[in-house]
Amino acid sequence: APASRLIHALSDILRYALGDSSSPVTLREEICSCKEYVEIQKFHHPGQIALLREYDPDILNCRVIRMLFQPLLEISIQYSIHSPQDSLVIRIKILDRGDSLRFHILDNGAGIRRDRLTAIRKSLDAPDDQKFHIGVRNTHKRLTLSYPGNNGLTILSHEGQGTCISFSIPK
Repeated sequence: APASRLIHALSDILRYALGDSSSPVTLREEICSCKEYVEIQKFHHPGQIALLREYDPDILNCRVIRMLFQPLLEISIQYSIHSPQDSLVIRIKILDRGDSLRFHILDNGAGIRRDRLTAIRKSLDAPDDQKFHIGVRNTHKRLTLSYPGNNGLTILSHEGQGTCISFSIPK
């Protein structure tokens, strides 16, 4: 039943989120968690969200920081689904660059207005007292703190065409 699937997905997400944030997880675990998150979102937006994943299975044992994707999926959904007629395809594309992994979270959604995009980009390096896009800001900060020299998130978006959030981490 859909309700029991939702409860299982919620409990899996909570268990994962409450795990030791300082210990890395495998990419396999992180991807599994983001699939659960999207299942929960599909419950709220039935028939409106598809998640595609594109990567070489050989990288699934690489270690990454926990809760890397969820805030980025959240922003895709937030800026793309405004009515029951909206549909969204989110692609997680991971490229093996030898010594690093390059991540792209792409969507075909409504995109982010230019002024809003500018505000989001500015907020990434802003002091902690800002109240919006906390998850995205935290992900950006965690990338720059966990991987020395890391540039954090790059966010590109065009209204009516979708959004792409990218970052790299060492392998």
